[in-house]
Amino acid sequence: MIKENKIELFELELEAIMPEINRIVDLSD
Repeated sequence: MIKENKIELFELELEAIMPEINRIVDLSD
């Protein structure tokens, strides 16, 4: 159960940083 919560937290963090990653990729393109 703890492991599932960590995975869920990781997914939330990934969603949070995804726009930043996309912005950086757009700038370097």
